[in-house]
Amino acid sequence: MARRIWLGVCLGLSITALLGLLANVPYLGEGLATLRHQFQDQLLFLPDLKLTDWLHPPIKDARGRESYGEAQRADKVSVDRTGFLAPHTVVVAIDEETLRTAAGVRRSPESLRYCHAAVIRQLVARKARCIAIDLDFSTTSPADVHLARTISEAGNVVLGCRVRPDVISGELESSAAAVDPGELFEPPNPTLRSATPFLAYFNHPVDADGRIRRTLLTTPLLPLKSLDLVVALAHLNEGKMVACRPGKDVVQFENALGQSVVMPNEALIRYTDFPNTGRRVQIVSYQSVLEAPTTTAAILDRHGNRAEFEDYSVLIGAMTPILHDDYLTPLCTDLGVRDIAGPTPRDRGSTGPRSLLKVQHRFGVEIHAFAVNTILAAAMDREGRIFKEAPRWVDFLLCVLLGLVIGVAGSVLDLRFSLVVTLGSLAAFWAGALYAFREMWQVLDVFTPGASATIIFSASAYREYRRQREYRNQIRASFEHFAPPHVVRMLESDPSFLNRPGQRRELTVLFSDIRDFTTLSEEMRPEEVVEMLNTYFTEMVDAVIQHGGRIDKFVGDAIMAVFGDPATSSNPAQDACLAALEMVRRVERLRSTWRFTRAFRIGVGINTGEMVVGHLGGARKREYTVIGDPVNVASRLEGLTKQFGREIIISGSTRGRLPPEFPGAVEDLGATAVKGKTHEVAIHAISPRTGPPESGPDERPSLA
Repeated sequence: MARRIWLGVCLGLSITALLGLLANVPYLGEGLATLRHQFQDQLLFLPDLKLTDWLHPPIKDARGRESYGEAQRADKVSVDRTGFLAPHTVVVAIDEETLRTAAGVRRSPESLRYCHAAVIRQLVARKARCIAIDLDFSTTSPADVHLARTISEAGNVVLGCRVRPDVISGELESSAAAVDPGELFEPPNPTLRSATPFLAYFNHPVDADGRIRRTLLTTPLLPLKSLDLVVALAHLNEGKMVACRPGKDVVQFENALGQSVVMPNEALIRYTDFPNTGRRVQIVSYQSVLEAPTTTAAILDRHGNRAEFEDYSVLIGAMTPILHDDYLTPLCTDLGVRDIAGPTPRDRGSTGPRSLLKVQHRFGVEIHAFAVNTILAAAMDREGRIFKEAPRWVDFLLCVLLGLVIGVAGSVLDLRFSLVVTLGSLAAFWAGALYAFREMWQVLDVFTPGASATIIFSASAYREYRRQREYRNQIRASFEHFAPPHVVRMLESDPSFLNRPGQRRELTVLFSDIRDFTTLSEEMRPEEVVEMLNTYFTEMVDAVIQHGGRIDKFVGDAIMAVFGDPATSSNPAQDACLAALEMVRRVERLRSTWRFTRAFRIGVGINTGEMVVGHLGGARKREYTVIGDPVNVASRLEGLTKQFGREIIISGSTRGRLPPEFPGAVEDLGATAVKGKTHEVAIHAISPRTGPPESGPDERPSLA
């Protein structure tokens, strides 16, 4: 047992260490990181969204707006007890309809910037806190002067610029500090850049699987901050910039309540898109805002609800594949975006499944809205909580503990119980990871421990399979020549039968021996003796197996066979007697082919009784056999055959179990004393009915 436990410990530690080493191998490590992220998406982010929406349905406030769990604060930002921010961002989507109408036949493409100015004025009139434009303005246009004037008058407009991908990914080392920062990004044209103090970059880091899971708030290579952080800070200070102190790995700022907020520089984005409209980022068409007749006219979002702009941060950006600003997120599948938000108006007439939307990616402006909500949730939470990945040592420790439990279980327990332990451990680990995600805001690595557990269980299962196969091969090698085929198949299907402790069972034992074998062997060469015995044993074993018996052992020229174990029989006593008659017939056939100076005869003794069957032996050698007084009696009966001049002698207990239709002739020899027994034993002789019993020189020798 101790050795098997030690093997399980070694297996768990070695596989865990192997996965840790593989995670640092180039390319392969990136693949493992991709799997780790995707497992987090499926086992943490998505279940968390479903569970939170089910546990915390929205309620309506005094104004009829949906909220959930906590009264709205004075700054119009509310965070419920699960840490979800009631979305205070609105997306104004530039879609295909906008491009057809605003930049179509009636207007030139350059005039689209006049439309931007009109939309900004509409949003300012509706008291939007902050307006961010997720568009590239690096090119110039005759309308720039008009747009710049509108931006300057608004005073709360954030413009974005695109930076080099290697800056966001971190591939540009610190040695690039000598590079002019102006070469690392494309700012808006000078006319627009001078119109606002709010300038930010809108790139997001992309993981190896092409998905966006985090936002990079600051980078030491640029004097800019991310669009998400700038919009959130402006929102907190009602359109004015809040002081921000970037650190090595964290960003620190103060919220509207004067509390200090510390966030990781690479903050995980929480994609809080829910079926309930109170938790959904509102998306309105750019064209509907542009064509609103008055500043008080209702503007409906894409779900048919009235959009709110007062005290909301508004992000304007492209939501059409034509402009190539769409990306994969954790909620995206290979076929599309998971329909977490329910059907859109165009889907409402559909009766089919709604598991996927008609789009394949999330658009950049949507991702910005989620990121801004994530930052605002951390800023307004009393504890300043933000999602962050757990330290690597925590993931490694959990991986080691899970590997040890499953490794030891696979080495000690049966395969079925080991599977139960493995599944239970994985379920407990997943529940703990989900709890840590929801309550402690820690994102655990759910892939590496799960992969380690799966590999360890598979290795344990394969090792157990190999062990069972070797054991079955040993059983087949041990029994296929000495037991009937159905017995061998039974033992292969249930090898544990032979590992059972000794059991008391009623069985029939047969002993046979060659008469005067010593004298016969003296007249033959050793090679001839071996050849004769092999031929003889082949015939005798076939006779025993033919009638359901099992060869227990060979002792010189003697044979010991057992009937009724391991396969049960309706009448093992009759099977043993029929096997004995067959053995005698085969000996007669062999006798006609062999030319001996002496007659070749055998003696067979059969007894039935209760005996112990099981393994006998030590740790190095064990033998499956039967022991007990009935075994000794059967051996003594075989010795009486020569004295009584009979080839087969059975005990009274065996005779009592023979049916009337038994094909052989049964002769009562009375009771006689048997060595080792205090009482006389009733004995009988059996022979084929075709001939008289064999007569010897002395019909009833005295054994007194």
